[in-house]
Amino acid sequence: MTTTAIGKDLGVVVIERHLLDSLMRLWDGGFSPDDLLPAERALRAILLGRHLVASRMQDHDLWESGSLANGSNEFEMPFGEPALDYSFVLPEQPHPIASLELDESEFLEARVTTGVIADAVKAIPKWIKLAAEANAFLDAWYRGWPQRAAEDAARQRLGWHVLGDERFVLDELIHPIFDGAPAKSAHYLVGCARAGAIVFGESPVARYCAEHLYSRWPEQLFARFGEQFKAAARELQSPAFAFSLPPLVQLVLSRAEARHHIPEVIRDLRDELSEPREELWQVLRAMWRARTFREQLDYLRTLQSASDAMFDASFPSKIDLLNIGITAAPLSVSAIAGTAKLLRDRDLPMVQVGSVSFASRLSMSFRRELLNSEAQLKRYLKPAELKSFGLA
Repeated sequence: MTTTAIGKDLGVVVIERHLLDSLMRLWDGGFSPDDLLPAERALRAILLGRHLVASRMQDHDLWESGSLANGSNEFEMPFGEPALDYSFVLPEQPHPIASLELDESEFLEARVTTGVIADAVKAIPKWIKLAAEANAFLDAWYRGWPQRAAEDAARQRLGWHVLGDERFVLDELIHPIFDGAPAKSAHYLVGCARAGAIVFGESPVARYCAEHLYSRWPEQLFARFGEQFKAAARELQSPAFAFSLPPLVQLVLSRAEARHHIPEVIRDLRDELSEPREELWQVLRAMWRARTFREQLDYLRTLQSASDAMFDASFPSKIDLLNIGITAAPLSVSAIAGTAKLLRDRDLPMVQVGSVSFASRLSMSFRRELLNSEAQLKRYLKPAELKSFGLA
């Protein structure tokens, strides 16, 4: 195992480039509905990670051998924005990555490769007739691009014009996906996880590993909140707006005074959560390393309770005192008891998130700062971007 200064403890987060690209379009331009969830996951990673690493897996690495722990200078500044780039580990510095045991290595080569190749074959659109289209599609699909974006890449034959009009025959197609790339990607991503890093990605291999191999925490902290927020946002959606913004994207836009200020807003939010983030990792460390199963469950239940309560803590219900019987007249014992229960039930979520300060601090920000999502998009996006959201 490679050991480095950042590898001696937990809290390293490895982020795939596709997520970072989607987030960058939030201030650089070209933001579309396909970027919403990748940008949200990038923000989760940036806020949760003690140390941030841009994934060292590059397109050209699929054809080459060698370690991926060190990267090229391309990732020295993932965003080209000093406000955010300072948080990322330089590619010259190795990040935690473990060598896998032979049994696990063979499992990855067999299970992941087979699954990803099967998914790739199913994903290739029926309309594709040329080898250049198929290869361009697979390049984009393997990076984690949405199906629609991958098909657009196929129509443009991105990076594969050299093949001309060569016909597409699946059994004759030469592409890294069919020649060891999934196993190599899995070795890298699982090696990161086995060394204690948390991987955020949307590529087929990353999604497979997340489903079968990775720890669900700390991203699981957002799970229930994300579901409840999405359901509420759908109910609040106007007839003219076909999409709803995920919560962290909406919070960043609500804070920014101008679009070019978004990187500074993300940096400031990350800095505000510095101490709560350290406390969160202390809880995670305690949960993973506790001596007994029961102790582990106690920590897990604390985290689950905070996760379940984040939405109600962020947006507590108002209580109409007249409707619950508080008037100038004397109250009965039953009325007092009923009022006390309502107040206790209202405040319980804030007590639950209070046990995890990271969740508590974010809930406070959501409660105080979140603005109307449709208005924020109209404020920042250009006409072509608004059209993709149905707001032109």
